[in-house]
Amino acid sequence: MTDAARQAELSALVAETAALLDTARSLDDAALREPSLCQGWTRAHVLSHLWHGADALGRLVTSAETGTATPLYASPESRAAEIEEGARADRQTLLDQLSAACDRLATALAGMGPDALAAEVPLRGTTVAGSRLAWVRRREVGFHHVDLRAGYTFSDVDPALAESCLADLVDRYRANPATPSLSLRTDEGDVYAIGDGRPVVSAPRAGMLLWTARGVPDGIDAPPADQLPTLPSLEVAKP
Repeated sequence: MTDAARQAELSALVAETAALLDTARSLDDAALREPSLCQGWTRAHVLSHLWHGADALGRLVTSAETGTATPLYASPESRAAEIEEGARADRQTLLDQLSAACDRLATALAGMGPDALAAEVPLRGTTVAGSRLAWVRRREVGFHHVDLRAGYTFSDVDPALAESCLADLVDRYRANPATPSLSLRTDEGDVYAIGDGRPVVSAPRAGMLLWTARGVPDGIDAPPADQLPTLPSLEVAKP
């Protein structure tokens, strides 16, 4: 990644985070307790996850800088407990902690040197270069902004980021033996085949992301919802 591309990525993350925070601040306490698109999570759970997820990715920045492997979370149980505790916080505390965590991560990402950017760090059973951590956070911010169900949709996600997110989802589905055969074709020209490539599912990219990421078929053009193949569950945008 060139320095110009890296700076563009960081700038995009700052802008997308600011938009997310604006949406979060528009929600009153009652709205925060309403369901999100993430099954079993309220909007407050989504914001709590973004708060703690920012600090978790900050630990990966530290790993890249020191060469010492640091896990995202001490355990799945501690991750769940942190999210639950944050979701129960009062509105102002939740918003303040989210904003502060986002600022900490932005500062950490911007301060990464060449060695840290080149270092490989563990993430979700594989490794990613430190230079990819800003993209990982952008993906998380984009998906969870949509999850808030507050007017921001996948149509609002930066097209290049949306294209990359769909490709990432397809890779994860291909790696899952429970994924049925199908082809995904978007109005923007994305074409992906899994297995024998049948049936063909067509949609605008935003509708395809909503279905493949959250199981909501509202944006699918064809086939009808009752004829769509059943996709296995994925932990999407939940580092």
